[in-house]
Amino acid sequence: MAGIGISALIVAAETLLAFLLQGLVPASSMNVIYVLGVLVVSYACGLVLGTVTAVASGLIYDYFLLPPFGVFTLADRWAWATLLIFVITAVLAGGVAALLRSLVIEADERRRDAVVDARMARLLLRTEHLREALPLASRQLARTLGLPFATIETDAVEGDERRDALPLMEGANRLGTLTVPTGLPEIMTRRVHERVVPSLEALLHAAHERVAINQALEVSREELRRFAAEQAALRRVATLVASGVPPVEIFNAVAAEVGKLLGADRTVLERYTPEAVVLVCSWAKDASRRLPAMASRRPLDDSGIWGMVMASGQPMRMPAGEERKPGEPFTVGVPIIVEARLWGVMIAYFGAEKSVEESVEERMVDFTELLVTAVSNAQARDELAASRGPMVRHGID
Repeated sequence: MAGIGISALIVAAETLLAFLLQGLVPASSMNVIYVLGVLVVSYACGLVLGTVTAVASGLIYDYFLLPPFGVFTLADRWAWATLLIFVITAVLAGGVAALLRSLVIEADERRRDAVVDARMARLLLRTEHLREALPLASRQLARTLGLPFATIETDAVEGDERRDALPLMEGANRLGTLTVPTGLPEIMTRRVHERVVPSLEALLHAAHERVAINQALEVSREELRRFAAEQAALRRVATLVASGVPPVEIFNAVAAEVGKLLGADRTVLERYTPEAVVLVCSWAKDASRRLPAMASRRPLDDSGIWGMVMASGQPMRMPAGEERKPGEPFTVGVPIIVEARLWGVMIAYFGAEKSVEESVEERMVDFTELLVTAVSNAQARDELAASRGPMVRHGID
């Protein structure tokens, strides 16, 4: 109705202007004035109303400005031809104006879509927690589209009588759901389906990829930190071994380094003898914890982790990984083999809160290799001292 009122006002103004120009401009040139009105109406209100305005302008032009004045001359075939040419010309001009308007509107919508895409990208691609950024992104999208609400969710949501649910997909994988009010105008519905949904799918896919990359980087950084800490601990123990300090000092250092590095509650080093398993040293995370006395002995046939390692000669875990229940403590034992002979065992005790790492045994083996070197060095020194004793007694030294 507003468009019809605007059209009527424009035609009336054009007719008034034509009356004022009578005598100054040839009557056959007055139709140009009406073409301008058709252009304005077509641009502002669309081609349909522009076409109606063109027909109405032709009739008014014929009635008021072509002689005989105040009479329709449509019965005259030449008048029909003139009117038809005018209407066709005006409609074509109106079509150009309507097309220009649609292009301007589309360009403006694309500009606004680009702006909202940039804002949404900043929100979704900079956040560490995607779910926390979605409410703000949803409000931004609703404000840009001029909708009462628009909701972006990472879960599958069903539509109802007040909202339409549009799935956001990446191939066969569902990234989330966009919900918008039901009953949107066709042009807005098309805009949402053709531009908003594909843009959101691309952004959510990129956001998920970014989260996955960040998680992978964090895992890599954690592995690097762990590797650096492990190498530093190994260097400290290796320095002690190379310095020729007493084996007991090296054993104590290894027990402490392994316990701290792996996050164990307690670590012990025990030596196998023909009669029993003898405690060499121990370490506890809780400094106030009372530790077993050094040189305390266990039976060889005991069913503990030391017995399992002695029987197999391989690293053992108790309970085994597939047998461990959630929240259950576990123990890892690694053999110490010196010159192809089972010398002892290094044991680490873990509490219920410790997660199971598949690499625990491998990391403990790196330290047992240093223990083997320390034991071998000590044995070599003892043998050297024993061989030099008779020589000293005979005055050879």
